[in-house]
Amino acid sequence: MIGPELKTLREGRGMDQRAFAEHLNGQLGRSYDKARISRWESGAERIPAQVAKFVAAEMAPKALVPKRCIILAVANQKGGVGKTTSAVNLAFLLANAGLKVLLIDSDPQASATAHLGIDQAEAHAAGNTLYPVLRQEKPITDVIVPVCDGLFDLVPSTIALANVDIELASDPVNGGPLAMRDRLEPLRGIYNAVVIDCGPTLSMLTVNALNAADQLLVPVQTETLAGLGVSLLLETANKLRRRSNPGLQILGLLPTMYTSRNAAEKLTLEELHELFGKVIRIFDPIPRTTKFTQSARAQLPLLKAAPNAPGAEVYHEITRTLITHMIAEDGRVAS
Repeated sequence: MIGPELKTLREGRGMDQRAFAEHLNGQLGRSYDKARISRWESGAERIPAQVAKFVAAEMAPKALVPKRCIILAVANQKGGVGKTTSAVNLAFLLANAGLKVLLIDSDPQASATAHLGIDQAEAHAAGNTLYPVLRQEKPITDVIVPVCDGLFDLVPSTIALANVDIELASDPVNGGPLAMRDRLEPLRGIYNAVVIDCGPTLSMLTVNALNAADQLLVPVQTETLAGLGVSLLLETANKLRRRSNPGLQILGLLPTMYTSRNAAEKLTLEELHELFGKVIRIFDPIPRTTKFTQSARAQLPLLKAAPNAPGAEVYHEITRTLITHMIAEDGRVAS
């Protein structure tokens, strides 16, 4: 949340800055004053995550807060295409919109875990990762940790997940391709949105994530032959839709690391539209920038540290699209 948004929400409630500070203090047990509110709204001081989450949840129109949980898988069998960046920033934006959000790191490389400042070795030693959940040693609610100043939650990953493919395949009763769906079921009564950051392979673990998901977002780097990998993933998704997860929908393709001045990348983007644009939504491309790497080093979502960073509006559009899907599903179920 940025200053102008906070000001709009405050004025929409008919509060001046002093009254708004008193309201926050009463609800959050803080001691903010008019001057602090003014600094937030002017952009001179960053709005605390706790305040942003409370304000968004309290002041958003109730009709726009979905009742049902949606599970989004962010997947591509190729690494280095922006899956983790996309998953982390979408989780942040969904939470900033007032939704209760869980990010699940299902990549053995644990990139999302590291990005959000969690030491995977310590999490593994404490048993607080996805690994014991998939092995049915712990319920998923026991391994959840708050991140980003409590704005949203995370299920950390560990390198031990690299072994889980064999374990799931060797136990078709308690494992198999539906294990993650079973383990995640209790979350639908707790969270509005669950985002799964998948690993860079079409492994049993990724298949599990797709079987658990309602929506699939495919980040794809605008490089030569990018369409081949996308075709394989979409073919897998279609097979799973027929066999085990008929509700799985393709949210869209997200071109990433795009340089508009690069002729080869422009050609790749055109090819993606030619190959898939008639059947799948293709979001505007995320520009290539070093800011995403810098935010990972700072252990923050980029859009928390730099709300107007390149590509920010694209991630906002994806967030709006997801919430629209969720509200539409609310209406479908109600009818």
